[in-house]
Amino acid sequence: MAGLKNLTRVETQRLGHTTWDLIDNDGVPVQAFSYYCEKNWDYAFATQKRYAEVVAGFLDYLVEAKAFGTSLAPTKRHLNEVIDAYPNWSVQSYTVR
Repeated sequence: MAGLKNLTRVETQRLGHTTWDLIDNDGVPVQAFSYYCEKNWDYAFATQKRYAEVVAGFLDYLVEAKAFGTSLAPTKRHLNEVIDAYPNWSVQSYTVR
């Protein structure tokens, strides 16, 4: 998987589980990502890790496209355009093994 450009995924321990946090370039954790990872604790570790990688990549793409992590909410149109473009971008950027 290509590296993240706008976010950093950090492995951590929480409540006896290995999990991940996503930190933006200002050092602020993405709380929704941490919550998402915690909700996956019942899955096999490899599944949790892969889900965290894929979601982190998607959020990184949204940050790059100015559709996430900005002080202003994106318009519905912009968000739809960004999400519609994602399948093409993800095929070029990621190799699923």
